[in-house]
Amino acid sequence: MKHFLAVCLAASSLATAASADDFAVLFLGNSYTYVNDLPALVEGLVAASGHTIVVDSHAPGGNTLGVPQANGQAHATHPTSLAKIAQGGWDVVVLQDQSYLPTIPQAFTAYMQPGAAALDAAIAAASPAARTLLYMTWGREQGGGPFCIGPWCSPAFSNFDAMQASLAAAYGTVAAAIDAEVCPVGLAWQDWFQGGHTEPLHKADESHPTLAGSYLAACCFHVAITGESPVGNSFTGGLAPALALALQQTAEAAVFGHGCGAHPTQPGGGFDLELRSGGALGSLARFALDGPFVGAPAGVFAVAARDAALPLAGGTLGIDLGALLVGPLVSNQFVNGVGVLFGVDVPADASLLGLTVHAQGAVVVGADLVLSNALAWRLCP
Repeated sequence: MKHFLAVCLAASSLATAASADDFAVLFLGNSYTYVNDLPALVEGLVAASGHTIVVDSHAPGGNTLGVPQANGQAHATHPTSLAKIAQGGWDVVVLQDQSYLPTIPQAFTAYMQPGAAALDAAIAAASPAARTLLYMTWGREQGGGPFCIGPWCSPAFSNFDAMQASLAAAYGTVAAAIDAEVCPVGLAWQDWFQGGHTEPLHKADESHPTLAGSYLAACCFHVAITGESPVGNSFTGGLAPALALALQQTAEAAVFGHGCGAHPTQPGGGFDLELRSGGALGSLARFALDGPFVGAPAGVFAVAARDAALPLAGGTLGIDLGALLVGPLVSNQFVNGVGVLFGVDVPADASLLGLTVHAQGAVVVGADLVLSNALAWRLCP
């Protein structure tokens, strides 16, 4: 729809205009962070895209988020980590756990989850506007294991994909628990392998990253930090331009595709709104409004650039009516108990990748307006 396209492009232009904003980013991790100096690669990419960025890191070898260790305490209790957090002024704080700990169920519960929660609380106290960004790492080249911490062990993983699935589930669970974000580096690695690329990302130890592996991670962080595509970035980190471009493209698809789609933000409405199909660039997104309809009600649907949380008699209004992109669309073509579909044409414009908009429906029965749940709709590749 033309209105949708115009406003979305305006939103994209605003993001570009904000390119002079500073980013202060702190990395807390271990060797997967310091090998090839990942923070410096991120700094180079972000700076080359027109932003100014300050990075700092604390990444002792083998460190975890929550396990007390002889070689240095966990980040959740390490004086250096806590001092860096307490400096404040951070825009993004990146948390990376040890490479296989998240795949050990007991260690995940005992150490990773509480460690991440404690660090997230410290980050929020020192930098209230900061984003906690979880660094999803990658599986070992051949899988392997069982990997053990004391008496607790992971399963034996038959290959990279099996271990990557376990890591992705662990980081996703922690993110949901503490309301953090995930930078899906491991999934970008998986996409690279599944795309038939021959450039290795693992070193000979089948664990640590080559420069290409770290550069792919850095491209993912560029997207996660700035919200912008790294494709065409002039900073190659010393890699051949063609290889750098292929890694940039893989990162773009992985990060913008991670968590895309529509997710409830105001659950518990009187009716259910869900994205039934489409939602990607260049597609027809079909939203369905479902519920126990009685009589001949009118259905209403709209998409806005911003969310809201306004209590009304018929529920909570979860979209900003002053920033409408689509609608309101009205239909009375209901089938009792089944619902009605609303279609939105999504422009095939790469600048909209990863943009989040907000959708909500309502049903008018007589003089009553009953709201559905609201959705955060993140545009997919």
